[in-house]
Amino acid sequence: MARSHRSQIVAWSGGKMMKHKAIDSVLKAILVGVMPALAAGALIHVDDDAPLGGDGKSWATAYRYLRDGLVSAQGWVWAGSPEIRVAQGTYTPDQSEGHPDIIGERRATFELTGGVSLAGGYAGVGAADPNRRDIAHYITILSGDLAGDDASVRDPNRLGNESTRADNCHHVVTVTGPGVLDGVTISGGHAWGIPDLPLKGADLMGAGLFVTGADLIVRKCLLEANFANEGGAAYVEDSNILLTQCTLARNGAAVQGGAICSRAPRDVELASCLLIANEAVEGGGALCCEGGLVEVRNCTTVANEAPKGCFLLDLTGRPAPRIGSSQPSFLLASFSPAISRRTTGATTRQ
Repeated sequence: MARSHRSQIVAWSGGKMMKHKAIDSVLKAILVGVMPALAAGALIHVDDDAPLGGDGKSWATAYRYLRDGLVSAQGWVWAGSPEIRVAQGTYTPDQSEGHPDIIGERRATFELTGGVSLAGGYAGVGAADPNRRDIAHYITILSGDLAGDDASVRDPNRLGNESTRADNCHHVVTVTGPGVLDGVTISGGHAWGIPDLPLKGADLMGAGLFVTGADLIVRKCLLEANFANEGGAAYVEDSNILLTQCTLARNGAAVQGGAICSRAPRDVELASCLLIANEAVEGGGALCCEGGLVEVRNCTTVANEAPKGCFLLDLTGRPAPRIGSSQPSFLLASFSPAISRRTTGATTRQ
């Protein structure tokens, strides 16, 4: 005879185990009696114009620093997928009301994990409607420029030796669990060193985004002017990542993957994206792939440069892809017809 199963919570009280058939009553008791009122919707607000001492529950009491908002979000992962709304402004990962001691720390990073969704482009504090969202007008920048002194550099090849970037953080955003990034600019990451600063291997990968063992969705974001040994805009390892309606521009790599470097057998998908003027010194001006599925749909790629594979360097030993054709583990489809042969070059290693 088939048996139906019903979820229940098991709790301890005074040394006795109690079983509750109704989950809601226990959750309400926890939320009302123990947790702050923020749990109703798990919505967190961040605005760099907010006064210190906020709790993130509303725009009126928003956190000033994004790092504090991300820490707060981890306290609500158990209740669902928290959403962080970030107002227009510039945010660096070394700023935190709770940890002022990390100012200028190059290994400081915005850590996204636990299903947290981070959305930028809100009007924020002082606006008639602080919830009004327009990512083109209310620009939210997650910046690796810790000192706020980066010189403007148009050529990605010059990013590595630009002295004003030597003190930038290695990874602007680190993703170690499921997450969503929506409507933000990620710039100024510098996964590169100076002669008297020894670096770990991970410090040299993924200046904008460092993604490991995670599932990540990136929507309507701009990743620009990031520089790394591999994966200037993003380094993806053992992770699935989807980028949709994003722009990756003027990112650079000292070795491979000017925009994105992906390793391990997982999936990378780009849909309706722009890849513009990304460069790598050795190969994969836009993309470098070693293992897994790479799918590119309805994207435009212009002026990406590398000695091997201006667009793609595939290190898996598969046959070279053909635009518009499907092959096992690889698909390039529906590019802008204006793209030159030079910028769509793909190279594979046998």
